[in-house]
Amino acid sequence: MDKLTFDDFIRMEEIDHNIGFKSIVPAPKCFEIYKKFPQYICALKEQDKVIGYVSTVAVEKELYERLKSGEVGEDAVNLANMSFSNPVYLYITCVVIDRPYQNLKNVKALFDKYKAHMKSLFDNGMQVAEVLTECETELYYLTKKSARRIFLYAVPRVRYNI
Repeated sequence: MDKLTFDDFIRMEEIDHNIGFKSIVPAPKCFEIYKKFPQYICALKEQDKVIGYVSTVAVEKELYERLKSGEVGEDAVNLANMSFSNPVYLYITCVVIDRPYQNLKNVKALFDKYKAHMKSLFDNGMQVAEVLTECETELYYLTKKSARRIFLYAVPRVRYNI
């Protein structure tokens, strides 16, 4: 796993604004979560600059169900309701590549890196109960397809809400 800095999280927030996300979690909050759970983010860099990332959090089952029903959104996720006790309920909060870098090469690089990242977590004993994602960018359909493929590769018997 790459070590990320606060400036990397500022860059990720900048990407979110560039893309036009409606709901943006501020960099300081994301960085606080990262310091406690560094496994939640997988960033793609080009010349030491973040150009895209995948954010996946493991949340308590109660919050997972509320996210799945649409009762709450991503902003409800915080350190108090995150849990990496097996089995985990994963919520993929974001899959994004900054507009100038959106090409097949970078999409493939990001998903290959994310797949290796998740495989290392599975190899270290992480067990997944369910996976949920929603996306608001033009990568939505690719995200759904790729997320399902990534998790099917590592955890073939998981329930997906993708």
